[in-house]
Amino acid sequence: MDDFSQQPDLAPNASGSARGGRDVFQVFWQHRGLLLLGLVVGLVLGGLGFSRRQPVYRSYAQVLVVKKQSIGTLIGDRTDPNTRLVDDYIGSHLLVLRSPLLIEEAVRKRDLGSLRSLQGGHPATIIQAGLRAEREVSKDAPVGASSNIINLSYSGGDPGDCEIIINAVIESYKDFLDRTYRTTAEGTFELVQEEARKLTKQLKEKDDAYAKFRQDKSLLTTADGLPFNETKIQEYVRREAAKRDDAKELRDRLATVRKAIDENKPLPLILALAEKKYDRDAPVAKAEAAGAAALQASLFPLQQQELDLVQFYGKDHPDVQRIRQKIEATKVFYKGLDAIVAEVKGPNEQSPAQAALNALEIELVLAEGNHQYAKSVLEDEVKQAKAQEGLHAADKQYREDIKRTTVWLDGILKRLQEVDTSRGSGGFSAQAITPPGVGLKVSPVLWQFIFMGGALGLALGAGGAYLLDVADKSFRTPEEIRRRLGLALIGHIPFAHKPSAPVTVADAAGNAVELDSGLATVHSAMSPEAEAYRGVRTALFFSTHGERHKVIQVTSPHMGDGKTTLIINLAVSIAQAGRKVLLLDADLRRPRVHRAFGLTSRIGLAEVLTGTAELADAIQMTAIPNLSVLPCGRRPSNPAELLTTPAFEDVLDDLRAAYDYVLVDSPPLLAVSDPCVVAPRVDGLVLTIRVTKNGRPAAERARDLLVRLKVNCLGVVVNGVGKQGAMAGYGYDYYRHADDYSAPYTTADHDEPGMGEGQPLTPPARLSSEPAGHVEPVANGPAHAPE
Repeated sequence: MDDFSQQPDLAPNASGSARGGRDVFQVFWQHRGLLLLGLVVGLVLGGLGFSRRQPVYRSYAQVLVVKKQSIGTLIGDRTDPNTRLVDDYIGSHLLVLRSPLLIEEAVRKRDLGSLRSLQGGHPATIIQAGLRAEREVSKDAPVGASSNIINLSYSGGDPGDCEIIINAVIESYKDFLDRTYRTTAEGTFELVQEEARKLTKQLKEKDDAYAKFRQDKSLLTTADGLPFNETKIQEYVRREAAKRDDAKELRDRLATVRKAIDENKPLPLILALAEKKYDRDAPVAKAEAAGAAALQASLFPLQQQELDLVQFYGKDHPDVQRIRQKIEATKVFYKGLDAIVAEVKGPNEQSPAQAALNALEIELVLAEGNHQYAKSVLEDEVKQAKAQEGLHAADKQYREDIKRTTVWLDGILKRLQEVDTSRGSGGFSAQAITPPGVGLKVSPVLWQFIFMGGALGLALGAGGAYLLDVADKSFRTPEEIRRRLGLALIGHIPFAHKPSAPVTVADAAGNAVELDSGLATVHSAMSPEAEAYRGVRTALFFSTHGERHKVIQVTSPHMGDGKTTLIINLAVSIAQAGRKVLLLDADLRRPRVHRAFGLTSRIGLAEVLTGTAELADAIQMTAIPNLSVLPCGRRPSNPAELLTTPAFEDVLDDLRAAYDYVLVDSPPLLAVSDPCVVAPRVDGLVLTIRVTKNGRPAAERARDLLVRLKVNCLGVVVNGVGKQGAMAGYGYDYYRHADDYSAPYTTADHDEPGMGEGQPLTPPARLSSEPAGHVEPVANGPAHAPE
């Protein structure tokens, strides 16, 4: 398969985990054993809790509480009595039913302390803890409607005792209602009766005080209790206004007549304006008649008031003397007016116009005199009223206080009559409409303990799974590898069990060659593992279109990540595609490439770099067509220094020119510095990692190292994924591959007898650029399993 089919789907999975997120169901499934253990432990604990819990029994009863109505109240109230029976008084009764006073009485009168379930503690306290009283709630009742039914229940350790205790509480409750109402009714009657006596006494005292006040202050009031002066003031105000208007009208008419005379208007017009006919004696006579009439009009109310005061207070009372003084003053005032009129009369021989004018002047004098008199009377009355304002206010306060006390007394007497009538009725009536029965078992319930135990166990298991998942430092998803490393994911190599012994094949010359059993691309060409390597090959083809992508380095963060297995199978896959491939073993510390193809490592890269061998002599052909190998050669004691020489870069240039692809196997990045020396000299680098527990930090450190070196990293290949190369998620539990590194990577051992080690090699001069594609294969050496 030559297409890049191994690329994972980056879309969220069905469970809704986002890109780079962790699927919670995947976490639970990965740690399902822990969840199952928590569930089993929870169920066991729930069963133990159920077996150790003491049984609890509960007895129920329903009590109807009705508020009794007195006969007087029902007669006086026209509303429906049935609507008054349900009142919001149940709240206080719920408190009474559970009160320590009532429970203590039930225990004492019914000898509840002898019950078996109440032993070992204070009986009243035990009963109060298990007693419940609630208002009945009906679904069919309208919103806001109250219910006068109480649901009573008691929970205890004995079913028979529960029934006895509820009956005792109900009976004590009934006794309490009867006793309490009788005491309350008698006390209420006595209180109301005493209050009625107090109010009657207060009312009599207030009446006496008011009578004495009226006798001492001699106030005049109307039938409505208003001050007499206020009534007179209103009358005087109206009279003064009328007199003022009359005087104003005469002044206006007099001014008009004078103007007509000055302008020599015709006599008929002047007389019409004066509204008088020419009569020499008429103006005087009329003035005299008007004065007498005004005098009588002013004296009449004063004389009438004098009669009233004499009749009420007597002849010698100060108010009677004050009225008589007003009468004399009025007479004196009008005598003064007569003198003024006599002065205005003038001679008898007058013209009609002058006579009319003279008459108007006389009328004006009388009108102004009447107005002044009315005004003085009003002012005098106002002064007198102000002088008596305090007395009238006190009088009003007396009358209002007496009226208020009378109203209170009437209400108290009415209430006294109602209480006296209803002393034989009223209060509350309680009846058990649903009598209590033998207690039913309500606790413990097996399924509740099992459910709670199972839920708690699952919660603990889920919490443990979450903590383990958080503490896990491995990669979980392909997207997490891309997100954390910032590199393309170019392949997944599934886990495979390889044979323990090498497999023998024939080369082009027909010679038997032992190839490493890890070469799945040769031994199991149709297996999922071989398809995975071909997928990596295809990814490299797509990423190496440029000519500069011929030399590709393969490395890993640590030993055991499968880099050598990857590079040998990748080299075979590229060679099988018809490309000319050279596999360069730059792992100068633990070389393994030559063993995978059954080759010897007597002459290799080390000899070429030191100048003791030619490049063409070091390259060996393998049993795989189009695939050559440049082994390590004799392992030097200074591999890092040897790889930094210009000769190594010259070797890469020569190989780049001679082959389509040059694959360079190098040590792990975090083990030694050799791959960091090689990486800047290659065209691209492939990083292979194995998904192991706590392997993520190592991969991230390797990535950081490559970033600092500015290496062109083509992508990441994940090794040992699942049993069938599954890509849905990774878990370190899938890791089964055992590597061959049994010692620290920096140690060196003998590859073959007679090979020296630890000898420093001298870097050679520039090697020949002769292509090595035609080198004859050398004799096969022993085959060993690669990394």
